[in-house]
Amino acid sequence: MKPVKNNDKSNKIKAGDILKTKQGYDALVIEYIDCKNVIIEFQDEHKHRMRTQAGHLKRGIVKNPYHPSIFDIGFLGSGKWKSNEGIKPTPEYKCWVNMLKRAYYEKYHTIRPTYIGVKVCKGWHNFQNFAEWYNNQPNSNRQGFALDKDLKNPCSREYNPENCTFVPQAVNSLFTNSDHTNSSGMPTGVSIDKKKYKATVSIDSRRVYIGNYDTPEEAHEAYRKEKRKEVKRIAEQYKDDLDHQVYRNLMEWE
Repeated sequence: MKPVKNNDKSNKIKAGDILKTKQGYDALVIEYIDCKNVIIEFQDEHKHRMRTQAGHLKRGIVKNPYHPSIFDIGFLGSGKWKSNEGIKPTPEYKCWVNMLKRAYYEKYHTIRPTYIGVKVCKGWHNFQNFAEWYNNQPNSNRQGFALDKDLKNPCSREYNPENCTFVPQAVNSLFTNSDHTNSSGMPTGVSIDKKKYKATVSIDSRRVYIGNYDTPEEAHEAYRKEKRKEVKRIAEQYKDDLDHQVYRNLMEWE
């Protein structure tokens, strides 16, 4: 085996040559059949083999499917699952990219800081693994359902097969639609209304007035009471579409 300069046109590529790709990988030539059929192996932990053209190899434009091209951590991998159908991304690919975005895209964290520190399990860095899981989940391709990592395991900070499930958007938005009404340090669901403390709750994406109270504690307790009712109402409404653990956690939510 010997390294070969990509721009060296004097030598014909042959088995044993190693060429560098623009992504920074060493590509070992396993077999040279003809200029349009060259078998190479990337010299990394995955040792992926593929067929390419000699011209592409010399220009260094051969792409390693295990290169972390999505937010510097996700890679497509090698397998049956595709990232697009024609010009449209597949549903599993869109879901995967959005998951990685929530966990690893810093600009997104400026908008949704609650995702700072969220991780995706190592196995799901590989799109093939996530797509396989996705296509074996109830409701994954149903309109109006969303990937959720919190409701099965409320303490979770990681997307992984054990924590994740697909839930109706109405369930998902129970806690993503914030009930915080301002940034003045008031408890959740409480705002100052003249000399009183106003309690409101989000129901069906609408803010609903509960009442005015003498103390923020009283207003917050009124909010909590109404929020519990709303969570249980939604849980019962979608009971047949929910993972059993998700349903149980919602019914016991405090």
